[in-house]
Amino acid sequence: ADAVGIKSASVHYHFPTKESLVTAVITDYRERTLAAIGDPWSDEPADRLAHFVATFREAAVSGRFCLGTALGSGVDDLPQSSAEAVRRYFAELTEWLGIVYGRLGGSTSADSNADKAKRLLALVQGALLVARTSQDPSDFEAITSRIPR
Repeated sequence: ADAVGIKSASVHYHFPTKESLVTAVITDYRERTLAAIGDPWSDEPADRLAHFVATFREAAVSGRFCLGTALGSGVDDLPQSSAEAVRRYFAELTEWLGIVYGRLGGSTSADSNADKAKRLLALVQGALLVARTSQDPSDFEAITSRIPR
């Protein structure tokens, strides 16, 4: 509360429980991430994939970490609404990537686009984790230098 210049009582008024606060933070993070990656139907699909990776590269370079990854690793220990918000975060990123992979063509089923989406999402999230733990953002680039198509 002090960091953003509001009183603790204001936080408790708007978020009466830790669960409601965590869920709101995750929801806001999901919305900001989706806004940052943009419309999956705009531009060329390969450019959309490159932009997706670049969005997370920016986090790696600036030393930030993906809230979804941080909370996703312990999703079973979160309160139900917070866990659902984390699952929704990953589901919407997977759906976004599936749309883009579908636009690329070459797949004969929605399942293979979903599989490709999950592989790229896992690659990017894993690259963030490696870059963060090694304290070397160039690890992110080395891991994500070839986007799976």
